[in-house]
Amino acid sequence: MATPSLETILLAPERRPLVVADLVRMVTAEVAEKKGASGLALKAGYSTIRRTRRGFIPNAINRMLPNATKRLDRYYEEYDPTRHGSLTDYLVANSSAVADLLLGVADSGARRTRVESARKLYTKMRPQAKKHVEQAMPRLGEVLQRHITEAAAEERRLRWAGDDREA
Repeated sequence: MATPSLETILLAPERRPLVVADLVRMVTAEVAEKKGASGLALKAGYSTIRRTRRGFIPNAINRMLPNATKRLDRYYEEYDPTRHGSLTDYLVANSSAVADLLLGVADSGARRTRVESARKLYTKMRPQAKKHVEQAMPRLGEVLQRHITEAAAEERRLRWAGDDREA
């Protein structure tokens, strides 16, 4: 049986809200750990968006998720645990290219948003964005791996339940 695509796994109706919630937590944790002047600016902007535009962050992640998973699928298809170790290790090893593709999705979303304050914040922070996205790769890998593992376990459970009914 073929391995389902990352898009199929992460966008499944029962899983998608869980993925979005995990990605929001991931982004929030990444922002909270930023240091220095750019970290302070990022924290202030993120806090302002979350406070003044409730739901904007999860909605933005949800809107970008289909395009992001479609672009990440190439890396997921190429990933081989026997050669690359964990999915997290593989994403970290390819962090520059993965960051570029994710930022392409974010750039597109920023161009389309009607929330001017979010567009301004994104434009202001964009020059440092690649570094931040690359630094988030370990957490992103953990989120993706958790959902891939859970989806596979659910698939096995459903298959076994079907086998029990047929017996």
